[in-house]
Amino acid sequence: MKKTYLIMILILLLFCCNSTKDKQAAFLTIGDVTYSKDEARIIFNSYPFSVKRNYIGKDGQIDLNAFREFMLKEIVFADKAKKEGLTDQAELQAILKWSAHRLLSQAYIREEIYTNIVSDDELKKLFEEYTQRYSQPEQFHARHILITPGPNPVLYNTAKDDAQDEEQAQLKIIKIQKMLADGQDFSELAKQYSEDMTATDGGDLGFFKKEDMESAFSETLATMKPGEHKGPIKTSFGYHFVQLIETKSSATISFETVKNDILQQAIARQSKSVDQIIGQMVQDRIQQGQVKMP
Repeated sequence: MKKTYLIMILILLLFCCNSTKDKQAAFLTIGDVTYSKDEARIIFNSYPFSVKRNYIGKDGQIDLNAFREFMLKEIVFADKAKKEGLTDQAELQAILKWSAHRLLSQAYIREEIYTNIVSDDELKKLFEEYTQRYSQPEQFHARHILITPGPNPVLYNTAKDDAQDEEQAQLKIIKIQKMLADGQDFSELAKQYSEDMTATDGGDLGFFKKEDMESAFSETLATMKPGEHKGPIKTSFGYHFVQLIETKSSATISFETVKNDILQQAIARQSKSVDQIIGQMVQDRIQQGQVKMP
């Protein structure tokens, strides 16, 4: 953990450094600055989850290629700032000076203090909360053609075709089945014949979770491959022909991805205990005559 924060300090001091050397294989090199894959992972874990979530793949792990692009942009901007003399600004020098103290302070709190006041059960509970909040369930992207056995007050389809009763609905189902069997485009048929407002978008329902739809609808999609269509499917809305466009697999968040965020929350919940420990350390330095506040 201490090593993690020392490397973070080196990152902040990039403005003033000429190079970053590493014995491992280079993961990213620009000019005389080089980062290894391990350093990239450390840097990734230093960010809050609100940033990290942008670089997490479907498997719940870091997408290193995407994060490398992010690192590259940051280094380019930092290099440009250095060349334009921004490192000479008193404001930036003060921030860099303070950042070293702040990061080392956080490292000490996490490494030396949290282990004594945060239980494994609390960390497990916090991880479960993150998993429930940020894990991505399986999602479907589909189109449909809806046929309702009853009059609709507003028609969105271009054919102005509306099944007025069950008999007309069954005749319309047979008609659409034949057109699909003949290879006609599903989205175009949805525009012409679907009896709901998605007709204007070719029946596109966007992405949705299994529980967002009635079970008969979702369970049918779960058996399909992209591009395939099935129907009719009976729901409380009427009869559907459905075409699967894409399936997004479920993704879970790994403990390593959110570990630092969990520790921060755990420490925040124990802020009183942390404050007492730090307060005593500060008093000891004052009593030793090492603190001057004129």
